[in-house]
Amino acid sequence: MNKAALNLFLQECAAVSLQNSMELEGGLASTLQKRHKIRDVDLKTIFQRADQDVSMLYSKIYLVTQLVIYSGAAYDPIGSLYAAAPGNLHNAQVKPHWDPGKFHSLGDIYEYEPMNLFPGWSLTNTRNQAYMLDPHKIFLHPNATISTDLHGELRAPSSEFTEGMHMARQLYKPDSDRLENRLSGHDLPGLTRQNSAYSAQLLAKESDMVDRLHHISGDNTSTHTKQDSVKLFTQLLKDLKATTQAGSKHYTDLIHSLTIQKFSVADAIFNEINKAKFHWDTNRGKIIQDIEGHLASIKNHTGGSFSMDLPCK
Repeated sequence: MNKAALNLFLQECAAVSLQNSMELEGGLASTLQKRHKIRDVDLKTIFQRADQDVSMLYSKIYLVTQLVIYSGAAYDPIGSLYAAAPGNLHNAQVKPHWDPGKFHSLGDIYEYEPMNLFPGWSLTNTRNQAYMLDPHKIFLHPNATISTDLHGELRAPSSEFTEGMHMARQLYKPDSDRLENRLSGHDLPGLTRQNSAYSAQLLAKESDMVDRLHHISGDNTSTHTKQDSVKLFTQLLKDLKATTQAGSKHYTDLIHSLTIQKFSVADAIFNEINKAKFHWDTNRGKIIQDIEGHLASIKNHTGGSFSMDLPCK
C-alpha cells in the first residue's frame, strides 16, 4: 500500500477512533485488520477486462470508469487511463486524491484506495467472503461524534464457531458471549449503529453492482447499439455522481466529528482529511464532466452506424 494512501487511511482510522471500552469487547476471537468494502478480487476482474484489447474507445471509457466507481477512486487526469494500450493499464500514470502532487502507476494503487478500506475484526470479514460488499458500520455517539464498529455486519448464513471463537470461550467466556451478541446484531447501549455514508450508498446499489460485475467478468462480448450505449452511459453517470456525493459526505462526517472533538486546522489529522475531501470533490468533478461529454457525444453521433462492445456472460 502506498505510503500516502496509508497515511490517509490511518488518519481516517484515528478520526473514527473508539471512544468507549465496550466497543472493543468481544474481539478476543479475532484480530484487527484493514478490510475492503468491495472485494479486491472483484476489482481485479474489472481491471483485467479494462486492460484487454478493447477495440472501441467508449468501451474502454466505460470499463475504466466502472473501475473508478468500484474501487472508490478519484484520479486525475482520467484520460491517461483511456489512452493506455492493451496490457499497459498497470503503468498508466494518475494523481490520486490522497496524493495530488505526485503521479502513481494505476496498478500499484487501485486495490488500496482509502475510500474502499476500513478497520475491523478479521473474523466477520472471513465469514463474508461470499459477498462482494463488506459494509463499513459505524457508531453514532450522543455527542454526534462517530467511531467504527469493529465487528461489522455478519452477512454470511453460517453461524458456526471458528477456532478463535472456541479459544476465546475457553480463555474468557464473557468476551465470547459479547462477541456472539454482537454478531447476532445486538447494539451497544446509548450508541446508534448505522452504515457509513459511503457504504450506505454501495448497499443501495449492491444488487445492480453485483449484476454488472457478473456481466463484466464474462468471457464473451456483446455489441451495443447507440440507444443501448446511451442507457449504459446514463446509468454510469448516475452511479458516478451518487458515489461522488457519498464519498464527499464520508469526509464531511469525519470533519464534523473531529470538530466536535475540538480538532481544527491547527491539527494535522484535520488538515489531511480536509485536503482529501477537496481533491476527492475536484477530481471526481472532472471525471463527471468527462463522462457527461462522452454521453453527449454518443447522443449526437451521426453519419454511420454506432456500436460498443462490452464483456458479457
